[in-house]
Amino acid sequence: SEDTTVAGETYSSSGDDENALRIDGATVSLSDITINKTGGSSSNTENGDFYGMNAGLLALNGARVTISGATVTTNAANGNGVFSYGSGTTVNISDSVIRTSMNNSGGIQTTGGATMNATDLDVQTEGNSSAAIRSDRGGGDVNVSGGTYVTNGTGSPAIYSTADISVENATLTANNSEAVVVEGKNSVTLNNVTLSGNMQASTDENENVQNIMLYQSMSGDADVGQSSFTATGGSILANAGDMFYVTNT
Repeated sequence: SEDTTVAGETYSSSGDDENALRIDGATVSLSDITINKTGGSSSNTENGDFYGMNAGLLALNGARVTISGATVTTNAANGNGVFSYGSGTTVNISDSVIRTSMNNSGGIQTTGGATMNATDLDVQTEGNSSAAIRSDRGGGDVNVSGGTYVTNGTGSPAIYSTADISVENATLTANNSEAVVVEGKNSVTLNNVTLSGNMQASTDENENVQNIMLYQSMSGDADVGQSSFTATGGSILANAGDMFYVTNT
């Protein structure tokens, strides 16, 4: 909660509803740190998805955080890797590795109007509902440059957007899900990105199989309005289903 500069430290947690590192309203520079969220239950999935409960690193209340050379590993439900929450909060992260194993555990997560700027990250998620570049209620601004982002779970697109998300010069791969989902009045803009998805058909005969989905869920997690998807340069590969699916938006 105080402004500081830290290098080479390790932060660990196995507690319920607990972050390994929480930065509350402070301006902090972190280099070559290790974050291990090795366990701990999540008492409320929405608190994890919306507010960062159980994430490896959580920045909130206007914190301004610069991270370089970090290794972030989580093995807990709602174990999002790096989470930026709330208006005025900014996380700048570069040259770092993020690995998450459990469900509802995105790589980088942004909600509540926060900002996330990511450069040259190596991100991989294993769980279901665990997008590599993830946002949720309240959205924000996410800017990604370079890096590799891979998901392996179902319902885990490379990008899940309830925010304004821009990605350039990166490789995005969803091995068991659609590649991109944009919900409500939000956007995804890709520039020189290699994007691939591989959503598998379920037992629900009414479910569509797609690679890029624009929709309005009416859950309240995203403002009602027109979704936007823009891609310039790069390549898009749909390994299954339709290339685009647009519904209720």
